[in-house]
Order: sequence, then C-alpha cells, then structure tokens
Amino acid sequence: MRAELGKLTQTCDWLAPNTPKRGKTMQDQRSTRGLLLAALFLLTIFSNEVSCKQPKLYPQPNYETKEYWTRDAQQSMDRASRVLQQLRYSAKNVILFIGDGMGVSTVTAGRILKGQLKNSSGEEASLAFDEFDHAGLIRTYNMDRQTPDSASTATAFMCGVKTNGYMLGVNQDAKLGSCSTYDSRQHDVVSFLKFASEQGKATGVLTTDRLTGATPAPAYASSVSRQWQDDTDRNTDDSSPDSPEQRRRCPDIATQLVDRAVNFTVLMGGGRLKLLPKNVTTMDQFGGVQVNGTRSDGINLVERWSSLQRQLGRRPVYVETADELRNLRADQADSVLGLLSTEKMRYHSTNIRSEGYREPSLADMTRKALEVLRKNSNGFALMVEGARIDSGHHANQAQRALYDVLAFDEAVQVATEMTSIEDTLIVVSADHSHVFTIGHYGYRGQPILGKMVSKSSDGSLQYEVAPDNIEKTVASYSDGPSAKPNQPRPNITEDVPEEKEKYRYPALVPRHSESHSAEDVALFARGPGAHLFQSVHQQSYIGHVIMKAGCLGWYARTGNCLQDPESATSAATVDPRTTANGATSTGLSKAALSIVLCCLMLLQQL
Repeated sequence: MRAELGKLTQTCDWLAPNTPKRGKTMQDQRSTRGLLLAALFLLTIFSNEVSCKQPKLYPQPNYETKEYWTRDAQQSMDRASRVLQQLRYSAKNVILFIGDGMGVSTVTAGRILKGQLKNSSGEEASLAFDEFDHAGLIRTYNMDRQTPDSASTATAFMCGVKTNGYMLGVNQDAKLGSCSTYDSRQHDVVSFLKFASEQGKATGVLTTDRLTGATPAPAYASSVSRQWQDDTDRNTDDSSPDSPEQRRRCPDIATQLVDRAVNFTVLMGGGRLKLLPKNVTTMDQFGGVQVNGTRSDGINLVERWSSLQRQLGRRPVYVETADELRNLRADQADSVLGLLSTEKMRYHSTNIRSEGYREPSLADMTRKALEVLRKNSNGFALMVEGARIDSGHHANQAQRALYDVLAFDEAVQVATEMTSIEDTLIVVSADHSHVFTIGHYGYRGQPILGKMVSKSSDGSLQYEVAPDNIEKTVASYSDGPSAKPNQPRPNITEDVPEEKEKYRYPALVPRHSESHSAEDVALFARGPGAHLFQSVHQQSYIGHVIMKAGCLGWYARTGNCLQDPESATSAATVDPRTTANGATSTGLSKAALSIVLCCLMLLQQL
C-alpha cells in the first residue's frame, strides 16, 4: 500500500509541482495537490473494481450433509436395479451422440462449468448423460496410430471396424490417398445407419461440423482420404501418391452425401459451400455477404439432392437458416437437408452472445430431427456430433470448448425427453481426447475457467502464484499455439480468462494446433442393450452393440439380436445346463416332451 501511495504522490508531483505558479499561492497548490491525490486514489480503486477481477470461489451447496451421501448412493443403486427390466428388450430406435474431442477431463470441466453458471460450486453438478445407467471406457487407438484422428475413430464406432488414420468408411487394407489401389468391394465397410436405412428405418446425421467432415462422413461415405470433402479438395491433394486423373476415380465425400445417403431422412450441419459450384453464390449469414461455392465440376449438389428425393416420390425440404428450420413442419417433410452454415457452424459461446443472426443450436437440430424421424413406425437411427469441442481445444480456447460441451449436453437432454428408455438405446461417447488438463489443488468452487485461487493465513482469497511469481490458470494444455518458442511463461496478472471467449489457455510445448490424446474416453449408455457396455472396450465394439441391440446388418441376417419378451426364449435367462442341441442335460427338450404328451393323449382316446 505504501508503494502505491508513493506512486500516486509522484504522479501528483508531476501534475502539481511545488514550484509556485503565477497567480497561485503555496496554500492553493497544496490544496490542489490534495484534491488530485484523493481523486487519483478513488480512480485507482474504481479502476481495480473494473479491470482486476477479485478472487472468488463459487458457493458450495448446503444440501451436502453427512446423510446426503448415503441417500445419493441408495438412489444410484435403485437406478441400477431397474436396469434388469431392460435386459430382454431390443432397441426400436438408436441414437449415438459423439462429443468430438470430449475426453474425461473435458467432461469433468464441462460439468463444473454447468454448475458454476448457476452460481454453484459446480463439482456436484451433473450433465444429462451422467445420469445414464451404464458407463465404460473406450480404447481409441487405430490400426496404424497410437493417437487417432476423427475419421478412423468414426469408422470404428459407426462401422464396427478399426482402420488406418485419415481414412473413413474403409478397412485397414486400403491405402491412404490412393484411388489407383482402392477397390470398394474389398475395402468398404458399412455403418449402422446405412444398415438401418436399408431395413426401412428412418435415419439421420446431425453435426456442427461440415456434413462432409471426418466424423459424420463414415455414416454414408467411403474415402481413402478424409480431406476429399469436395472435388476441388480431391483434385488438388498433392499428398496423394496418385495423379489427378487417377484420383477422379474416387467420388468426393459431398457427392457421396447426396448419392449414397439418398435414403437418409434427415441430414443437418454446416459445409454448404462443399455442395455448391464456384459459379453459384450463397448468403453467409454472419458476414451478411454472398460467397461462392467451392466445387470445380459445376454440379449443384443441393439441386441434385432435391431432384433425387422427388424422383423417389418424397417431399424434400431444404433449409439454410434458423427461421427456416424453426418453421419446418415434420408432417410436411419426408426428407430434410439442412446446410445451416457455409463452413463449420459457430462456436456455441459465440452464437449465444451474438446480437445479430444466431444459428440453430445442436439441441434445436436434435429436436427437429426427432420430430421427423419418429414418424417412421419401424423406428429410427440417428448420429449426433458436437464438433466444436474439438475445434476449441485445438486453439487452446478452453472456454469455447467447454461451452460446446454444454450445447452438446442440452442436445442429449432433448433426446432423453423425447424418447423412451424402454425402446431407445442412447449412447454418448467421444471419438478421442485432447491434451487438456485441470488441476492445482483447487478449493470447492474454484472457477474452472479462471485463475487459481488460494487462501491467505487470515482466510482471505488471493490469486495463487507459481514459483516463477506468475499467476496460473486451472485449465492448461500440454501443447498448442499459446506456447511461444523461446519465450518465458506470460504474465497473466492483468488477464481475466473467464471473461474472454478467445482466451488461449497456457500450453507447454509450442505447436500450431493443440493435439489429440491417446488416452481412453468415457462412454455412457441407457436403454435396451446399454448393459452390454460394462467395462473397457475397443471403439469398434460400439458399432457392434448398436447393431445387435437394434437388430441391424449381420446381426439381423443371422438372428443374433436382442429379443423382445414376447418372441424371446431369452438369451438373458439361458439355463446353464443347456447343451449344444438345445436340450437340457437332465431331461427331454420341451419339444420332445410335447410330442410325448400328445402321443399319450391319443393313446387314451383309442
């Protein structure tokens, strides 16, 4: 405090020096100097209130008594006991939610942020999928990399087959970027969504990425490169071992979206430019300007989609804006294509703060999609991706990543409210994790996006400094663009990270884009078939459980499905004495016994 007053005194000396001025007495100058000192002191206090956020902890809930933990455990056990009622049911509907880059630390931080936005300490909060009955861990490595990308992981969880990095909808025998060696009959693998579509179910894909992005694309496409989102991408790919002419043998992903997903019911996401030729313009809602498509072949795939749908006798609806989606009536649409952004859709944190145009949220998209899909009496299959969690982490922008976790959580909540646990399997997982961490021994209520708070000896709160005398954030990264080569850790004393959407949280190793992590990711499930997730599984296992529970693909062809009670001899309650031929080891089979009884009755009548 003495030092601060000294600085103020020096400032006042500069403003009102002791040298007498014409027409001023020494007493006048002392009076002026005192007024300036008081004004500057008040200004300093006011300035600190405005620009220097004071340390705080969010309040801990008062219901956490010592008795609370027993009640909480009993409620959890009751919920687990109810699961037995679902073991014999097949899933009429299946929904797979993928939080792109949503590792375990991201789930934890998102949960805490959800609580703190409601002015609670946050640790006790729950995301919608935290309440699901089953959970497990998923091993994310692919066939050639310890740390995977999104294309290979999406192939695993949708098609049930692990593959090499940066390829999608193909097996490990395909060669990255090579059309000359690609053979669809030998290399293609099929998603549970395509199986569902072939079996008469309604199907949908929702994403906040481009619809041609690495995670949604394996739902309908097969490509030896995830980068070939349109024909321009494919033709100009210098990393491919093939010539441009050879590459043209492989259809780009946007073309496959229209041709191979022709029987999908709902397709929504960003990436409008990938479906439009360069001579066609479309409105960029954010910039308020017209922008050109990116296709070189001159084909307008939006028009092609509408034409194909009409040829199949359907009523197609194409939407580009939030108002168009909001006004879409499910009873008047047989198929829906929503290209809701020219590129990737906006970060949720940006979208909710926009004073102008706002895109539909992932929850809005999920609600409208379910209104359309559930019209099908055969059921539906849906994949929903929260893509911008990944984008935020790659930029070291944890606030953006975590707000997109909350948007993802809202979409899951919508799905749980609009479906029944009796006939709908909902699976929530991630494609991979990120090198994102939270720590530093924080107290309850530590602002998850803020600077580390500690307590002084008198109990007052203060920002904690590291041994280098610099304050630190709770969230940080192992690598990424916030780390600068050959530069010391930046002084963040004047920063208020939680108030800056684009704040780049500290990283250790410089990298142009923060990297994925090789660690396992969590999985949460509820509904028919959810009990099959109960330990550590390969990522490809997800696709197989969905197909078995929904009786899709190979599982439908071989009859190896979960069965409804009325048609089940019930695999869940098989007699352990049963032999290979179906009879029990201690007596006749039911069929044989029935025949014997019939014979005895006939003999009595003779």
